[in-house]
Amino acid sequence: MFEAISRSDSIAIARSFGEQRADSLFLNKENKNFKRGLFNIKEARLIVWRQLPFEYGDIFQPKTPAIDQRFFYVAIEMQVYREDQYFLNGNNYMLISTAAQSGQRIIVRFQHLPLDRLIRDGYGFGTLDEKTYSQRRWAFLN
Repeated sequence: MFEAISRSDSIAIARSFGEQRADSLFLNKENKNFKRGLFNIKEARLIVWRQLPFEYGDIFQPKTPAIDQRFFYVAIEMQVYREDQYFLNGNNYMLISTAAQSGQRIIVRFQHLPLDRLIRDGYGFGTLDEKTYSQRRWAFLN
């Protein structure tokens, strides 16, 4: 997905989320024209990731009926058109939930999570940038 974002390949990005959700999520011309959501990202590069235990990752999302669901905590280096409450220039930290669908792994959710709790529970990456991310992001929420 991150390579597809950097190539501005909307179709490949959409496929990351599965065929059923692709149309509703990505073929929205208004979001594309106004650079909203994932269209706000110019470039994205996965820096580091960690698979979380199912029981831990499941805490952070609404219950969804998914087969073989897995949770990944990721650090993504991004360049965005406009910083906002969702994406900042530089490193961003998110939870990605995936599931098996039609023989491939798709993204079910791509969301922020309470980093202070994740770090406290021993799942953080241990970087200063990670520890200050929530503070940087709060500037756009308030």
